[in-house]
Amino acid sequence: MAPILQLVVSLDYAIFLLHSFEHYRKENDDVEKAIIASASTTFFGFMALSFMKFEIGADLGLNLVKGIALSFITEHFFQMEMQKPAI
Repeated sequence: MAPILQLVVSLDYAIFLLHSFEHYRKENDDVEKAIIASASTTFFGFMALSFMKFEIGADLGLNLVKGIALSFITEHFFQMEMQKPAI
């Protein structure tokens, strides 16, 4: 169950970040703060699951934290690639 939930949350998070990037890029150039704030709130929200008394909550929290961290790194990489000028 945890890998499926991790995949769903990570995909939803990546789509949300890319959509937000496109939206805010039209309005201003400082999108980095919004992306970092979104990633950190999600990260710490799932990290709170690791303090549950039930073992499944701790395992689920750590797996979801890894998924969000990898999604953030991947999205950050794509964002840098999109900002490069075309050759």
